[in-house]
Amino acid sequence: MTAYTELENNLEALKLNAIREYLPNYLEGDKQLSLAEILKQLTDKELNYRKQRSARMSIHTAHFPYQKEIKDFDFNFQPSVDKEKIRQIVKFKLNI
Repeated sequence: MTAYTELENNLEALKLNAIREYLPNYLEGDKQLSLAEILKQLTDKELNYRKQRSARMSIHTAHFPYQKEIKDFDFNFQPSVDKEKIRQIVKFKLNI
């Protein structure tokens, strides 16, 4: 068994699915990145994947009839809601 195959098996056993998915791109790609930079980028992708998966699972578990985003909110229906304030909060949250 090759080292690469063993690495894939380890990533699967550790449930590091995003790293497993993106690893070939890094091995074939830009050779100017250091090992630390590659690992940082791969772990960032894994963390992002887990965050998105967690959000999807929470929505699924909550049994919401459909997913609705802030862009779908009808501010005309509820005029007491300050549209600009909500947009600033969303923009701030996305920048964190």
